[in-house]
Amino acid sequence: MNKNVPYATSLATLALALSGCASTLNPIFNSSVSPPRIYADHEKQPGFGVPTETVGATGEVRYCQAGVPQVVQARQQQAHAAIAKVCGGKERYEIRGELMSDATGSMFGVNFQCVGNAGRAIVFKCKGAP
Repeated sequence: MNKNVPYATSLATLALALSGCASTLNPIFNSSVSPPRIYADHEKQPGFGVPTETVGATGEVRYCQAGVPQVVQARQQQAHAAIAKVCGGKERYEIRGELMSDATGSMFGVNFQCVGNAGRAIVFKCKGAP
């Protein structure tokens, strides 16, 4: 029997597992958080269909809330750290709310979109100039 057959089988299995982790359907191992997006003036004005959380807000950070609870918590911490960086510190922002969104990101260079209703946008307002 050829000794390389089990080695090649192991490599093929590993490649399939890694591609599954990075796929759109399996965000469990993804730890990507989008960079903060600062709202344009017209996006934070009150109006028909505008969520109350975004009125007067500075911006939002999107992440995927699907997967293992520890990974989701790490994503939330990354999102809060990104907000703190934009606003100039932990004490320089307030969270206005969290909305469902179409969170997207990438892992191992593969783009993905959060499946189902797991996409979230943390809406924040900086205290002072962002």
